[in-house]
Amino acid sequence: MINRRKFLEKSIKTGLGGCLAFPFKEAFLEDRALKIPGPPQARGHRPDIIFLMTDQQRWDALGSLNSHIRTPHLDRLAKKGVIFRNATCQSPSCVPSRNSMMFGLYPSQLGILSNGSHSLGDSFLPCDPLPARLQKVGYQTAGFGKTHWGRTDEQKSTRGFEIRVVGAKEVGLEIEGPEFETIYALGGLNEVDSLEEIAYLNYLCDLWGLDTMSAGNISAFAIEASRRGKLDFRIDYNQPDRIADLFRLIAQNEGPGSLLGKGIKAAAAELDLEELAIHVKGLEPGGFDPRVLKGMGLAYATAARGACHLRGTFYKAELSGQIDKDQIAGKAELMIDYEDRAALFDSLILCRFFRDFISWQELSLIIEAATGLSYDKTDLENLANHHPTDAGIQRERGSGQLG
Repeated sequence: MINRRKFLEKSIKTGLGGCLAFPFKEAFLEDRALKIPGPPQARGHRPDIIFLMTDQQRWDALGSLNSHIRTPHLDRLAKKGVIFRNATCQSPSCVPSRNSMMFGLYPSQLGILSNGSHSLGDSFLPCDPLPARLQKVGYQTAGFGKTHWGRTDEQKSTRGFEIRVVGAKEVGLEIEGPEFETIYALGGLNEVDSLEEIAYLNYLCDLWGLDTMSAGNISAFAIEASRRGKLDFRIDYNQPDRIADLFRLIAQNEGPGSLLGKGIKAAAAELDLEELAIHVKGLEPGGFDPRVLKGMGLAYATAARGACHLRGTFYKAELSGQIDKDQIAGKAELMIDYEDRAALFDSLILCRFFRDFISWQELSLIIEAATGLSYDKTDLENLANHHPTDAGIQRERGSGQLG
């Protein structure tokens, strides 16, 4: 199992999938070594391998062979490569043919003669499939999309792929998270009830550089816009595949994605749906509802970035019981205390989520231990607000400045 960061690294190195078209013989059953070019150090850079396997495509369904067909990307591959004009597949049916290519055996040898045939479990395979062979000689392998030659049942078989993505689910992959605000945005707002699907959407956001909270807010807004006939994109609640399609369009700035990628405020104004747009100063909120946590309404309203889950983190005081969520009196003063400490935490490169555990006194001790400067709470509050006291200024001049 690998974590998400290694997954991304491997995916970039591997491309779309680690498979190679290679003619096997009967000797394959004898577990002889697969004849793959030698190691990189012996022959220079080892080539990356992409095996594209299409479905229900006739041999002449290529623009390079048929003027009635438009396949520009495949035509470009054909122009730079080799076209086999006298080749046949081992079976007219999808599943037997796919298995034959990946195992290098006839369908009859595999016992897979129709699309209804059940693939063998890993322990009953007569030989390793191609990705497993490639992996044994040092390739990093990944398989994406439909294959119909593996097992995705309780065995969680990946057939030699280090990473196996089937539809919106990843087999054999361990990721970090998703964290709670991602679950709120991609799950709750969009009524996606599968944690696996949320994790996959989380991965896509990481891959395409989308913030999960903003993305979840935008897709939920798109669902409502689509339901009202305002958006030319069919999408509804609990449709993770369509949400994934929408994220791709946003990342590529295509179709409705070019509008939604501007943010919920701009999109709502153009679609005349501003009453549906949930944001503060143009920023979509995180998972803290100011209708319940009243202090978050104050935090969002005063934060320079609006509904920012980092600049407005006053929810911790309310959730921990430091102040009642419905209380009004004293809430503004306590929030100022929180934000003052946050300013110092940021300048000291401390994690602001530990603000509850580090008091002003402890913060003074940390600063003194690190810098030799002695500050009390009043001094630190003034520094946080860029108003040093006279005594503080003298100490800075004598011992060097803080921050």
